[in-house]
Amino acid sequence: MLENGKCRWLNVPKCRGTKCSYYQKTNSLEKAQDRLRSLDEEVQVRIAKKYYGGFRPWVDTEAKSRR
Repeated sequence: MLENGKCRWLNVPKCRGTKCSYYQKTNSLEKAQDRLRSLDEEVQVRIAKKYYGGFRPWVDTEAKSRR
């Protein structure tokens, strides 16, 4: 869900929360980000360019959690 209460993935007026078929638990997102962080730098860069416009949110998340 976005900060404005709308769904990040679907074009719906309001997020359905845990009832949504696209809902992911926080630990599943963390697990995916851990997996991405474990990959070689070259592979991470390639994935970031292809799917995230060059941005690596899994690296940014790691930096925030260390604070």
